[in-house]
Amino acid sequence: MATRWLRNYTVAELFRKSCNEIPEVVGASIFCLIGIVGTCYMTYKEYQIEARKVKKFKMSYVVYRPENKYVKHMYNRDTPEQREAHENDLKPYLQSPWNRA
Repeated sequence: MATRWLRNYTVAELFRKSCNEIPEVVGASIFCLIGIVGTCYMTYKEYQIEARKVKKFKMSYVVYRPENKYVKHMYNRDTPEQREAHENDLKPYLQSPWNRA
């Protein structure tokens, strides 16, 4: 029958023994646990955001209907002055016939 050497030590003694015999594995395991806990915490925090799918910049066009619950979270802070400045910035580019759609 196999010897039950784990029953001869307490948890603290086993930890101390493993730190003396294989410190690289124990240290790497501690850093691994810290990384896993941190990743789980950040994922939990990300999923707590109500409108996490509504980003300011998108790779493709997205159309939201007015009754969509994410409309209130959209980035829509342009004032009329900012829109006018944007249109004035576009004027030199729109004069060229090659830049018109």
